[in-house]
Amino acid sequence: MTIELTRENSFDILRLFFEETYTKEEILQKLSIKNPTFYKHVQLLKNAGFDIVKKNNIYFIRTYKKLVKIAEHEKSLLAYLGFLSFYLLPNVKMNIFVESMDKMLRLCTKEDYQGTFNNLELYKIATIEKDYKDKIDAIQKYIDINANIKIILSSKKEFFVTPIDFVWKKEKVYLRYIDSLKMKKSTILLENIVKITSQDGCNMDNYAKETIFELYGKLAKSYLLKEEERIIDSFKDRIVIANASTDKNTLFKRLLRYDIFCKVLFPKNDVEEFQNLIKKSLDNIE
Repeated sequence: MTIELTRENSFDILRLFFEETYTKEEILQKLSIKNPTFYKHVQLLKNAGFDIVKKNNIYFIRTYKKLVKIAEHEKSLLAYLGFLSFYLLPNVKMNIFVESMDKMLRLCTKEDYQGTFNNLELYKIATIEKDYKDKIDAIQKYIDINANIKIILSSKKEFFVTPIDFVWKKEKVYLRYIDSLKMKKSTILLENIVKITSQDGCNMDNYAKETIFELYGKLAKSYLLKEEERIIDSFKDRIVIANASTDKNTLFKRLLRYDIFCKVLFPKNDVEEFQNLIKKSLDNIE
């Protein structure tokens, strides 16, 4: 089969890309061309210097109007607002905000556009590394000595692995490991790991004196259970944890740092004590 590459097809595809409303399937139907022809033209247009983007199966050419000039501090501010949307908002709302940023910055130059989104990526990487520092550090010490570990997931599943290293993919951190039973390499999302112990480690829970608290949002994904903690339940955006520590003061001071992402649930005495600590802290600020 001969792939039909014509100047007319290239111009037609270019025109449709500029309209920013057509999926690949709609373009194939409108121009009566096949997949191979479509991709050949896309590659030709890219080679010609056009910035072709695909979002939600919509193909379009990203253009820069050069109508607005923004300063460096404005780039940083926009990037930080984008970072806050990434860190605090649900994915749907975060995508809406970033899409609005994209449209606004396309009124600027290509350099302003790229500089702002580069700053956003730097904010994200720094935050991800900070969020998962406890988990990365806890696993790294076993990687350094080539030791086996037991990992417990938010689903409460337990298994033994030999950790190898960490892999970064699309704002996610994965642990690469060798499964001790299947003896093959695999990866697991770091946010799904809630506890790490040595292979022969055991943890005694003092159920009667446990403090039950809940963590929300991205903290629920990055949190690593302490030695005296166990997971009670997990949901898409929160986890419920039991802590058996007898040092309530130290525990509550740590939980206080988690701000709006943490809530003490039970027992009643612990809830009241934690609320009093919050009140004292607010009084000190005032």
